[in-house]
Amino acid sequence: MPDLFEFRKEGENRLHDRIEFRLQEGLWVVRRLAP
Repeated sequence: MPDLFEFRKEGENRLHDRIEFRLQEGLWVVRRLAP
Protein backbone atom coordinates (compact mmCIF):
# COMPACT_ATOMS: atom_id res chain seq x y z
CA MET A 1 0.00 0.00 0.00
CA PRO A 2 2.49 2.68 -1.10
CA ASP A 3 -0.30 5.12 -1.95
CA LEU A 4 -1.57 5.25 1.63
CA PHE A 5 1.96 5.72 2.95
CA GLU A 6 2.66 8.54 0.47
CA PHE A 7 -0.62 10.19 1.44
CA ARG A 8 0.30 10.07 5.13
CA LYS A 9 3.76 11.45 4.44
CA GLU A 10 2.24 14.29 2.42
CA GLY A 11 -0.14 15.08 5.26
CA GLU A 12 2.69 15.17 7.80
CA ASN A 13 4.74 17.47 5.57
CA ARG A 14 1.78 19.83 5.23
CA LEU A 15 1.26 19.81 9.00
CA HIS A 16 4.93 20.61 9.57
CA ASP A 17 4.74 23.43 7.02
CA ARG A 18 1.77 24.90 8.90
CA ILE A 19 3.59 24.66 12.24
CA GLU A 20 6.69 26.23 10.70
CA PHE A 21 4.58 29.07 9.29
CA ARG A 22 2.98 29.70 12.70
CA LEU A 23 6.42 29.82 14.34
CA GLN A 24 7.68 32.30 11.73
CA GLU A 25 4.55 34.40 12.20
CA GLY A 26 5.05 34.41 15.98
CA LEU A 27 8.69 35.44 15.65
CA TRP A 28 7.71 38.26 13.29
CA VAL A 29 5.12 39.57 15.77
CA VAL A 30 7.60 39.38 18.65
CA ARG A 31 10.20 41.26 16.62
CA ARG A 32 7.70 43.98 15.75
CA LEU A 33 6.56 44.43 19.35
CA ALA A 34 10.09 44.38 20.74
CA PRO A 35 11.53 47.86 21.42
